[in-house]
Amino acid sequence: MHGSKSKNALGTVTFLITLLLAACGGDDGGNSKPAGPSGSSTTPGSTGSTGTGGSTSTTAALSISGAPNRQVIANQPYWFRPVANNAGGASLRFGISNPPHWSTFNQVTGEVTGTPSYSDVGVYHGVTVTVTAGTQMRALSFDLEVVQVGTNSIMISWLAPTENDDGTPLVNLAGYRIRYGQQSGLYNAMVNVDNPGLATYVINGLAAGTYYLVLSAVNTNGGESTYSNEAHLSL
Repeated sequence: MHGSKSKNALGTVTFLITLLLAACGGDDGGNSKPAGPSGSSTTPGSTGSTGTGGSTSTTAALSISGAPNRQVIANQPYWFRPVANNAGGASLRFGISNPPHWSTFNQVTGEVTGTPSYSDVGVYHGVTVTVTAGTQMRALSFDLEVVQVGTNSIMISWLAPTENDDGTPLVNLAGYRIRYGQQSGLYNAMVNVDNPGLATYVINGLAAGTYYLVLSAVNTNGGESTYSNEAHLSL
C-alpha cells in the first residue's frame, strides 16, 4: 500500500494486493473461514511529532513519545496512548495537566480517551502527559482541537480479485469492505462497497490525524476474505 498527502487535504491509499476468497463462498450467516490475501504492501514512513502534533522528551534513562491526533470530530471517540521507556528499571507513573474536561486519563497506561460533544468544539492548548520514574520526569505536550465536521478525505483504490484461493475463477464477487480507525488494529468504522465493479472509493468528513485502513473482498454467499495488510496515512 502506498499513502501520500496532497495540498488539498485528500490523502490516497492504494491496495496493491489480491484478495482471495474461498471457492465454497461461506454459509448463510456469512461465517465461512476467510482465505488469506496474497501479495505485498508498503506503508508510509513513520509519523513524527512536532509542533502542536506533540513533542517528545527523552534521555538515556527515561523517555516518552507519541503522535497524538490533533483533531477529533464532535461525538466521535478520541484515543491516545504514549510510549514510555525506562532503561533504569524503576516503575513508571503517568500524570496529566490541562486535560480536556470531556476526557478521561488512565494513570497506569497514560491513555487519554473521551468523546467530546458539539458544545465542546474548540482548541485545548497545552495538554501535557508526564511520566515519572524515580526522580526523573519527562513530558509530552500537544494541542487538541474539537471540530464539528472533518474536512479531510482519503481516496482508496485497489486491484480487483480475479480468482478464488484454490485457483478457480472468481465469478461471484459482491463487493468490498473498508475498515478504518485511528488506532492500529482497531477499526471502529466500516464502509460497505456493494458494487463489485468499483475499484476506488473516497471517505470524506475526516478530522486531521492518522488513520489505519484495511480492505477485504466479499462474495455473494457472504464469504469474506481476510483483511489486507494495514495501511496508515496522516492527514
